[in-house]
Amino acid sequence: MPGDARPDTSAPAADPQEPNQPGTESLVGIPRRRRVSAPLPLAVRRGGPVRWTPVGTIDSGVVARVDPAGLVQLEGRPWTLDWWVRSEQRWHHPSMDATVDQRSDGDTPVLATTLRVPGGEVTHRCAGAQLRSRGWNGPGALVEVHNDSAVPVAVALVLRPHVLDGPGRIDSVALSGPEDPGADAGPGGFVVSVNESDAVVFEKLPSRGASGDPDTVHALLASGGDEALDDLEGFLGGVPGGSAPGSGEVAFVFPLSHTSRLRVALAPVERRTSGGLRRRARPARPELPVRLPTAAAVRSGWEAHGDGEAAMEWASEVGDRFTRWSAAMLALAASDEVTACLDPQREHPGATAGVRLDELGRALAGLAAGELHDAAFAALVHAQRFSGLVEPVSGEDATTALLWLGAALLGAPTRERHAPEVVGPVAKALRHLERRDDPPGTGRAGTGPALRRLAVGLSLVGQPDVARWALALAEASGDAGRPGQDRGGDDGRVSLLAPVQPPDRAKVLVESMAACMPGARDTPGARHEASETGGREGFDIWRVAALRNELLESVVADTAPGPDLLGMWREHWNGRPVEVHRVPTSWGVVSAGLRWHGERAALLWDIAPWAGSTGGEVVPVVTASGLAPGWSAAGWSGEALLDPNGQ
Repeated sequence: MPGDARPDTSAPAADPQEPNQPGTESLVGIPRRRRVSAPLPLAVRRGGPVRWTPVGTIDSGVVARVDPAGLVQLEGRPWTLDWWVRSEQRWHHPSMDATVDQRSDGDTPVLATTLRVPGGEVTHRCAGAQLRSRGWNGPGALVEVHNDSAVPVAVALVLRPHVLDGPGRIDSVALSGPEDPGADAGPGGFVVSVNESDAVVFEKLPSRGASGDPDTVHALLASGGDEALDDLEGFLGGVPGGSAPGSGEVAFVFPLSHTSRLRVALAPVERRTSGGLRRRARPARPELPVRLPTAAAVRSGWEAHGDGEAAMEWASEVGDRFTRWSAAMLALAASDEVTACLDPQREHPGATAGVRLDELGRALAGLAAGELHDAAFAALVHAQRFSGLVEPVSGEDATTALLWLGAALLGAPTRERHAPEVVGPVAKALRHLERRDDPPGTGRAGTGPALRRLAVGLSLVGQPDVARWALALAEASGDAGRPGQDRGGDDGRVSLLAPVQPPDRAKVLVESMAACMPGARDTPGARHEASETGGREGFDIWRVAALRNELLESVVADTAPGPDLLGMWREHWNGRPVEVHRVPTSWGVVSAGLRWHGERAALLWDIAPWAGSTGGEVVPVVTASGLAPGWSAAGWSGEALLDPNGQ
């Protein structure tokens, strides 16, 4: 067709000189190439789970999961959406290609998977987004494919009967759209239904397609046997082309010229809220026309949302990126994990439900996210017993998580509105802590800072007696957080790093953060090994929360005398500048900077107190135990010239 940018999909001619071609003999004994079977998802091909990354929205939580090769599975669906690229007479399959790279686009929950092809790259982006049309409004997964190569390519979006880690099921596929399917869809769009449920929305009609079982679809595309989509009903309907029940597969092929983009959406998953917990609801049917947002717009939204969060320029660039990325991932996935921890039927590998909730509560309290604090606090109140114990499942104690979230709500500008709902539950929690039979000094690590920060919030809402009670319990807990102490206790607090002692602790923290973020380590060409600090399979927001808490505490530790700055420092970092912004503590919001003058370090700090005033007799005592042991200075702001040897 004139003007068709689709590359030639005919089968390449056999080279009679190629010894691996069928029908030829090798003079040097090279074995013939066996028939290539259909590409499998990474987890299926490796025979075990691989890392995956969630995408979604703040309002809805996780709506889909993406593996390191860009395979997308919508939550609760028994099928996945894969992507293949034809360039220069050959199909490239990301799950089989060692040139695949994956990253977080701008350290946001927009996942970019890049595939190298002749002449450049093709980039697949996946993000959660609110998708709207007439009668269709809800969170879904946006998939955008951009051709950054110098030549036109063909992109096949393939509905596969696999989930991320095993077999799935596709019984039927149907495609519907405007009455004139050959016309330019424009604002119309096309809806693909899988298993009689709306699944995927295309902005435009695919040019070609193939259906059958996975081996058949792969062979048809490889040989140029895919069909032109002139007759939608003739192409699809019932079980795709002769496949066994449940094993149908369908590929939709789109031409993609140089620098052009293809956008599709995986149908929204609507949810309703009950008792602070998210429940699934039946999604509404999409009605055409539909317009899809761009991945760039979704990324901009996440970046704007993170403007008020803690930020840093640390001695390691990994820490800078992880700070931004972990804040966004907590906003996305923490509510779902709170819900899971409150489910007595769920298993919690790696840490108990109580420890998970404590870490999540501490991490969420460090975010400027009032709606998340409110929802998570309400969910924990539902798990609070008459005694004040927060018991997510039998025998577990997540009372500290409620303290952290209550402190965040009482420290927010909306504290007066939240106070009537917060003061009662936190007072019951204090009663439980007072009666708990922990020996002195053995309370769960992190309770002391939570109690001190809660005391500040209680004072701000006119509850001085309860505030003094919280401070007394903080002192009695033995968790004073004195400068220089090892903060990786053996009670589950940051258990990912607890077995590691200085000076290797900082090194392992950096490695663990790098391993936690999307990257090239789980792409097809990467080695697949377990980390010393935890497995690499799947995704666990508790790991993200625990590492974020450890990172922020290593830079600004909330101790009873005052903030301890740069408590985790390695000697070979000397000479590297540091900036830290907006880290919340019980004293206030801390910002600090480190500049070097030869071998000496200039430390600057500023603490914005929660009450908005620096009046009063009590002032924080600032230390820098990792950089200059023994040094201290009192004041809400100041600067000092330090010797790394502590002079």
